[in-house]
Amino acid sequence: MRDRSSRPQRSPGATPQALRLAVVALPRQRLTMAAIAAQLALSHSSVGRICYQAGLSRLSQLDPAGYYPRYERGLPGELLRLDIKKPGRIVKVGHRITGDPRDRTRVRAGEYVHVTIDDHSRVG
Repeated sequence: MRDRSSRPQRSPGATPQALRLAVVALPRQRLTMAAIAAQLALSHSSVGRICYQAGLSRLSQLDPAGYYPRYERGLPGELLRLDIKKPGRIVKVGHRITGDPRDRTRVRAGEYVHVTIDDHSRVG
């Protein structure tokens, strides 16, 4: 008793190879999957499955990502980036937990976080 593959010996309802090649060629011409399905008289799900198997189901897969070099300043300290954040600090539980509308919480004022990043080294 050996294990056998559960894949069928033949698939008479499979999409013909010539039609599969036509489906793979049309997304490169910027046609949508709905337009490809209408043009080749296939269902939307068949076109989607074929494009997914070929790795063409998304527009980002058709075009490689462009190269955008990051800028960097030449000297340390030439450009500094300063971020100021006011963190939310909960002092006590509020009315949503206690059920009493008089239990309003206030955020404490005067607490800030300052972060400076040097653009030359990208170190904070």
